[in-house]
Amino acid sequence: MLGVVGGQYVKRIMASLSAVARTLGVSERAVRLRLDALGAVVGAHVHRAHKNALELDGSAVAMLRRLEDVRRAEGLTVRQAAARIRAEIDGNGAEDVRQTAPTCTSNGELVEELRAHLAAREAEVRRLEAEAQRWHRHAERLQAKLDEVMQLARAFSWFVSARN
Repeated sequence: MLGVVGGQYVKRIMASLSAVARTLGVSERAVRLRLDALGAVVGAHVHRAHKNALELDGSAVAMLRRLEDVRRAEGLTVRQAAARIRAEIDGNGAEDVRQTAPTCTSNGELVEELRAHLAAREAEVRRLEAEAQRWHRHAERLQAKLDEVMQLARAFSWFVSARN
């Protein structure tokens, strides 16, 4: 797929449906549902590839990430989060998620809404911390493997030089 950037044709990087699903931590079916919820806003960024497989460009992936962030942070349904994303993209500042005014009528309701928002943020922090720990363990395993390979390489080079 070619796109125009700065007057030159460049190859756009396309992601498969399964790769996007892994990135977002949802199923392929869930990605399809999110694409359907976003509708025409994302349509120009989704293309059919070999054997009619869906491929998404970087803009589509960014919209889906934003949808997931809004959905998780605000505790919204996919359709509600998609409506907010469409409003953001259409430039309707009143619907911008970052600018959304509280829907509370009393201080008690505001406190409850803020507690719910805080709980959602804390859950997201816990999820991200767990993911960071998982990647840290993975990096440690890779480092251990690299150390083994380097030790073998040093031993092999010594063996080869000793034979000559």
